[in-house]
Amino acid sequence: MDTKALAHRRFDLKGCGTLYTGQLIHQYPGKRALYRGSLNGQSVVAKFYLSPLRTAWEWWRGSKGARTLQRSGIPSPAMRYSGFEAASRTWLTVVDWIEADRSWPPCRNPLSQADHELLLRTLATHHQAGVVQNDLNWANFIPRDGILYTIDSDRIRQHSAPLSHRRTRNSLRRLYGSKTRFTEEEIRAGWQKYWQIRGQDAGDTRRFVSAVQTHRRHVGERVSRRTLRGWKYYVRQRGTRTLLVAHGRRVDPDQRERLRGLSAPSPACDHQNPSLGWPTEPGTFCAGSGRLQYHAGSTLERLHTGNTPKAVWFRAAVARRLRLPVEGPLGFFQVATGPARRGGYVVFRARAQQGLQQALEEGLVSPEEALAQCRALLSSLAAARMPHPSLALEGLGWGRQRVILLDIRGLHLAARWGKPPRLARDLPLFRELAAQLQKPTREIRRQLVD
Repeated sequence: MDTKALAHRRFDLKGCGTLYTGQLIHQYPGKRALYRGSLNGQSVVAKFYLSPLRTAWEWWRGSKGARTLQRSGIPSPAMRYSGFEAASRTWLTVVDWIEADRSWPPCRNPLSQADHELLLRTLATHHQAGVVQNDLNWANFIPRDGILYTIDSDRIRQHSAPLSHRRTRNSLRRLYGSKTRFTEEEIRAGWQKYWQIRGQDAGDTRRFVSAVQTHRRHVGERVSRRTLRGWKYYVRQRGTRTLLVAHGRRVDPDQRERLRGLSAPSPACDHQNPSLGWPTEPGTFCAGSGRLQYHAGSTLERLHTGNTPKAVWFRAAVARRLRLPVEGPLGFFQVATGPARRGGYVVFRARAQQGLQQALEEGLVSPEEALAQCRALLSSLAAARMPHPSLALEGLGWGRQRVILLDIRGLHLAARWGKPPRLARDLPLFRELAAQLQKPTREIRRQLVD
């Protein structure tokens, strides 16, 4: 069913009245579409499940979750209708419209303690009722009169008793490690504040923070693998010897065709390292300014360490998901160059205006500032368990007053469990920064690592 055909229409809901749909407010392509409307003169949200066979399970799960929230006394919009709508041949759920009484989602940088505490108190109420919300996202809550209303019931589960410490820990790990973006300091404070609200001992905070970091890696890899299959807005086009995956909204069909037409490094990069890439004109291969990198490798290598365009894109996508300072990967195109060889291009959204080496030479950044930012970069890579054994000054860029990692090829995805990987003691970056600062390499290594 076309989403446009569902807007501004009249639906007769037997036994419940007449529904008038208005404008589309949100859609999940091919699955769900949400419209603001009115039912018997009352403002409502109509959620249509577009494919009756494929989404029947999701409709049933969402309806069950809405009833669970109402039965448990958790603030949530009342459900007015749930069933199969014959005119549109879709499953339909209608709930009350709740208007936020302030700007939402909340502003960050930093997140206010009041908003953080409000979310934690809401979750504590859920957990005391034995309810678990598995899709924890700011957009799934609406603030009104000092209360957060839970508006997404698609992934609600209820246990027969208040959540145990283990189940609560898993829920909070999902909160801090999935879609919401919290700093390590906010995670520590939130963990302790939650247990203060529950009136219980918080336990080992350090262990919880480590679990959140591991979960973030797991979610990052899972989402990136889904994207490789053409998840959400990504387009996947596979041929006999080719594979293209690109963001459907930021790389249009014409730009994808231009990407397909590139089979070897451009002459423009004769004096550059093609694996570090070169900037492109705005609108050539993506919306806005882009960066192309050429990579080639064996299909026998794993995504975690390989050099094929697919593997490099995968690691860049995971790093971006973890909010590491990298340029956002928008897509890749690879072609078979041998029995087990693949070569091609990865396109990024350009953020670095120039290389860090050039910025140092031109005085745009002081060596001391570069040293501090490199230390932060290495710390974030260690927390994500993503070591870079060959990191050099050449592989770093400078843009928006920060250091940006351009050399994705040398980035590895270490195991998410066990002891964290040790940083190489002889990184080229140590020697190059020591030359810039005119200090011994040993001292630079100590400042960056210890």
